[in-house]
Amino acid sequence: MFTPYPFGAQQIFGMRVVEIPRRPKMQLSEDCPVTPEFRKEMNAWLLDFFGTVSPLGDGNSVYIINGDTLVVDQLHAALLRNFS
Repeated sequence: MFTPYPFGAQQIFGMRVVEIPRRPKMQLSEDCPVTPEFRKEMNAWLLDFFGTVSPLGDGNSVYIINGDTLVVDQLHAALLRNFS
């Protein structure tokens, strides 16, 4: 049921599925005066410790647009793929 769709989107039950990548919960600000090496190392640690968050907001895992498009984050898209 989960078929490829142009531009990296998918289709399930006739509805287009658009995956939104998750983002790190915490990162050093670009304004923080540290070396690029330290920023890379610290951001990797923060990602490992705090993980990622959905850009759709807490508690919002799916949006339906015009009744034919699902907008989901990567985690929920994987669950849909396993479901179908």
